Amino acid sequence: MRNMSIIHIEDEYEEFLSLVMAVATAMEDYLIETRGTLLQTKTRLKYKSEDEQKSWIVYEITVEQLHDLKVRYIYLKGPTIPIEVEQYFFQDRVFIVDVLRPVPKQTQLGITVHDSLASVRKYTDSMDNVVLFTAHQGTGLDTPDPHFPRKISKASESDLETFLGERLVRCLDG
Repeated sequence: MRNMSIIHIEDEYEEFLSLVMAVATAMEDYLIETRGTLLQTKTRLKYKSEDEQKSWIVYEITVEQLHDLKVRYIYLKGPTIPIEVEQYFFQDRVFIVDVLRPVPKQTQLGITVHDSLASVRKYTDSMDNVVLFTAHQGTGLDTPDPHFPRKISKASESDLETFLGERLVRCLDG
């Protein structure tokens, strides 16, 4: 079993909270299936930024009986990864990137896919571990480009849970 970090770049804090619980439940389900016994997870807020905007938060999911097993679910408000957050990354990483966010001093939303992906690329060797999770269906995100990761619509949160479950099983099997 290997530890894993899930890094979720999302401008709306509430959007990711249910996914933290979905990952904890997936861990419990996997452990019941593979070990034949209920091992409960514990989810707690571990670290957070000191600013008022909650620009980043780290939740840690652990299993009491498996002291070395940890999954960190990291929320990032902006499209770039602050250097102080790097210390909370494990070797195995998955990135969820929302690419539609408010534009400062405007009433419209802007696309930050290129900024977000540039930030993520230095932390991953494979775009298979990156997913664009967005409600935006516009031009530029639907093009089959080998440099673009998979896209999952926010209307299909269950698809994202499946994606995360697959990545979680790889680490737990590893």
